[in-house]
Parts: sequence; C-alpha cells; structure tokens
Amino acid sequence: MGDNIHYVSAGEWSSHELLIHLLNQTGPADVFISTWSFTETAARMIVDKIKDGTIKNISLILDWRVKVRTPEVLEFLNFNIASIRLTQCHAKTTAIINKKWALAVVGSANYTNNPRIEAGVLSADRDLAKFHKDWITDCINKLNPFEFGKHETK
Repeated sequence: MGDNIHYVSAGEWSSHELLIHLLNQTGPADVFISTWSFTETAARMIVDKIKDGTIKNISLILDWRVKVRTPEVLEFLNFNIASIRLTQCHAKTTAIINKKWALAVVGSANYTNNPRIEAGVLSADRDLAKFHKDWITDCINKLNPFEFGKHETK
C-alpha cells in the first residue's frame, strides 16, 4: 500500500488482463470501472470473475456509443451486471477495493484487446481508490460527481 507504479505496454496485455492479475493479488473485491470501449473478451473475463466470486460487486460507466459500436457486448453486460451507466465517457479508470487492498488504475487503455502503446499509473492508495469509486458511483446514481470539492483527496 502507498506505492505508485507507472507502466507502459506495447499491446502485450490489456486492461481486463491487468484487472484479473490484480484481483489474483488482492482476492475478492468490489470493482468500479469507467471506459470508452469494451469488447466481448473483456466482458466474458469479467463476468467469469463475478460468477466465481472474485468480483463481489461491479459498477461500470461506459461511453454511450457502446450501444452502436458493440451492441452485443452491451446486451451481455446488461444481462450479467446490474450497475451500468451509459454516458459521455472517455475516462479509463478502475478501482479495486476490499478490506486489505485499495487500488486505482488510471491510464489510456480501454477494456479492449489493443496492439497500441498504452500507459498508466497503478496506485495502491485507499484515498485515490475511494475518489474513483465515489465519482463512478455518483455518476451511476445520476448524481453530480463534478461539484467543486465534492471528491477531494488528501
């Protein structure tokens, strides 16, 4: 806890693979994700982790155009995940939280298989993970997460 790890990938792995790797380290946790794009591979890997109990609760914010770009993925996610909000979203964040761990991942990668260079930061910081959890939760609940000072971190 307390460390920040900056990373860069030339497409050797994807956000959903990073999520699964981190969950293997943390154990069962609540997960909060915002992303612009989602593929079937990522959706199936995440739903498998919901079914095996690794992901206890999950909340997703997806860009509204997912219903145009990948409607079958959105249908699959809606069938398996109750807490989804479509909105204008380009943020790529993930928070993983349980009693022992609180991780925040902020980077350029979507939940897709992507051969491009992607970069980001993994923060093992409870305040940062809570910050991302809180604005994602507010957005899903149609509250205004963008009020000045609402979600400050230390």
